[in-house]
Amino acid sequence: KINKVFRCESIADLENLFKKSIRLQIIENESNKKYFSLVSSKSAYKKFTKLKTQYLAEKVKIASRELELKIWKSIPSLTEIESWLLVFEKGNWFAKYSLKRLLVRKYLVIEVDVELAIHNFKNFLIVQKKLEEASIELLQLGIEKPEIELNVSDYVVKQLQAIETNELNEINNFSSSKKDSLMAISTDLKQSIQSLKTYFLLDVDEDVLAFLSLLQNTLPAIILLKKEVKSLPREIFSKLYLAKNCEEFELLVIKSNWIKLTSQFPELATFNGQKLSAQLEKLIETEEEERINFSNEILCKKKKKFSNYQLLLLKPLVKLSGEEKELKKILKIGKAILVKEFSKSKQHRSLRDLMDSEAQIWIELLCPIHLSTPTVISRNYPLRENLFEFAIFDEASQLVLPKAISCLQRAERMLIAGDSQQMSPSSFFVGKISSVDLLHQASYYLPNFHLKHHYRSIHSELIAFSNTYFYKNELIVYPSFERNFSPLNLHYIENGIFDERKNIIEARAVAIKIEALVQDSYWYEKSIGVVAFSEHQLSCIWKQLSLNTQVLLEEKIKKNIAFFKTLEQAQGEECDVLLISLAYAKDSEGKFNLRFGPLNQETGAKRLNVLFSRAKERIDFFTSVRSNEFKISTNEAINLLRKYIQDLENFELNNSLNLPFELDYTVNENQLFIKNPHKKINNVEELTTFHKMIKARFWKIKYEI
Repeated sequence: KINKVFRCESIADLENLFKKSIRLQIIENESNKKYFSLVSSKSAYKKFTKLKTQYLAEKVKIASRELELKIWKSIPSLTEIESWLLVFEKGNWFAKYSLKRLLVRKYLVIEVDVELAIHNFKNFLIVQKKLEEASIELLQLGIEKPEIELNVSDYVVKQLQAIETNELNEINNFSSSKKDSLMAISTDLKQSIQSLKTYFLLDVDEDVLAFLSLLQNTLPAIILLKKEVKSLPREIFSKLYLAKNCEEFELLVIKSNWIKLTSQFPELATFNGQKLSAQLEKLIETEEEERINFSNEILCKKKKKFSNYQLLLLKPLVKLSGEEKELKKILKIGKAILVKEFSKSKQHRSLRDLMDSEAQIWIELLCPIHLSTPTVISRNYPLRENLFEFAIFDEASQLVLPKAISCLQRAERMLIAGDSQQMSPSSFFVGKISSVDLLHQASYYLPNFHLKHHYRSIHSELIAFSNTYFYKNELIVYPSFERNFSPLNLHYIENGIFDERKNIIEARAVAIKIEALVQDSYWYEKSIGVVAFSEHQLSCIWKQLSLNTQVLLEEKIKKNIAFFKTLEQAQGEECDVLLISLAYAKDSEGKFNLRFGPLNQETGAKRLNVLFSRAKERIDFFTSVRSNEFKISTNEAINLLRKYIQDLENFELNNSLNLPFELDYTVNENQLFIKNPHKKINNVEELTTFHKMIKARFWKIKYEI
């Protein structure tokens, strides 16, 4: 209807027409016509402005002097006022006195300064007269009720002054029917404009009819996507009309967000790989400082507590409270007990006895950390709840629950650490044990936290087998830059024979390899581990070594940089290079019996996992059988051993780098360039650990963001 009469196509046209309807209402209003004539004549408008100002000013003066009326019983005329003033100016003393008595008695309500009251009332009458004169002149201009009309005149006059001459002529030239139509649709115009702005984000010049027609055709499809559309941010719709296609719209959104980011977070907007590296270095440095500060704080508190105890012992009893006296008594007795024990060379009191005595308070202060086994704890410490504030169980898979209960009873809090994929308590030589291990039992009752970072092996190939078959490929390994050798080496001893529970030929090959390693300048300083699947084979290898090598290895074993152990004893050990002797092979008659001692037990697979995860840099595996010589077995451990040998047979050194988290990277010598690490590692602790470990693996790392 609006478009048919007035041809409005855009919101701007509608707003312009609505403005004309408002102005038409102002012009056509009978009460506004007098203002219209005033605005049309400059002289009349100037006179109106002057009179308006004068009237309002006198009105203010009248309001401020209205209190003067309340002191008069009857209102005198201006003539009377002037005659009284003449007496006060020129009359004698008696005339002034008589006049004052007359005025007080007849005209004034209260006693006041008569002369001042007359002067004030005269001024009031003058202001009143000026106000009446201004009202008469405003009446001549058509302002009949100045008190009411002047309050609204400003708005009307401003509206009339805003109408330009051309627009005024245009409105006046409207036909009566067009004026009536415009007046009638004024409300519809306002509602239409409000509705369009409420529901749509349109440009003011956009063709509304074309838009509504398009919307009418596409609205059914939009309604089907109502939930998705409703979830979009409102700002998106203001950008839609700027783009011709989805690609342009995506660029607009990216640009908009980038502008918002740079304005709100300028530091983040300029963040780059160099700043990331600097922040990570700062985090690592801060962590180390916090660790040192924390340990120093603990030491300081212990020293302070020790000093306070010493000072308490020196204080006289008269200066101590009841509690301090009791504590001093305990400290004195406890100190005497320890001093006496320290002076002895034999026949010491047991630790249990000392912990049950007054010496306990000094022992806990001097020795806050106790490193022991569950058996020693149960034998030597009092069975008392909360004896230890915190107990840490390491290698918990090796502790049977009955032996650990005594420690659990004595601990206020506990942390139980272990690997469920490593060996449980050994029962090969002592028969079956029905009790479960501590780790297994604790996993049902305590919160579980899985540690997935593997720090030992510097080449992912060393831990790949265990990672695949035992840890669901969840272990995170940090590869080293140095790859001057193959990390996995298979030594097949073709003529090796397993006879009398040992393989002498294979043992000789292992011994030769050990001799070569200890003479090599690189491996000489490295730690060496030798593991055989049986005690007889381990002894056989030792006998094949030269006397000098035996002496050298014994020195290394004493310094804890070498070990000579069987499969059963390998858990908890680690070394740079690991030599493994399988020994089991065909006998003199050519038969290969799948008898592998402890490996044949139910936990044999876990023993293999322990064995294959001991090495940091290199594994040399010696075997006298090939993988295809193994028979199909129902024993998981034997099948895993066959697969391990098969993997070694097929192993080829690959120079490609296996970085964790599937990072996008490039390599240039020892330079590692990582692109957008935050896309793959969204946890700052993970990223900090990655940065620290990669640098520890001799890489120079740079980030690209």
